Amino acid sequence: MSKKMARLYEKAWNETVEGLNKWKKDIIINNFPYDDRVDRDVSDEVARDAARLAERWHEELMAVPSGHNPTEGWGEDNNPF
Repeated sequence: MSKKMARLYEKAWNETVEGLNKWKKDIIINNFPYDDRVDRDVSDEVARDAARLAERWHEELMAVPSGHNPTEGWGEDNNPF
């Protein structure tokens, strides 16, 4: 996995967790390694949603008109954030 994609996944995970209701956020933050079935279900849902979000962002970043650099303006380390 590229560093750019890893950053997108991390940002998507953080954004997804931030948007959770209180009880789900509590599970994600406080119940790792998610041994309980409900905890696993919540973490699987959050991981799935975060992955979809990161992949959508990646597609949007790559869907630029021909001749344009999708990483232009990302800074020296090509970090979009």
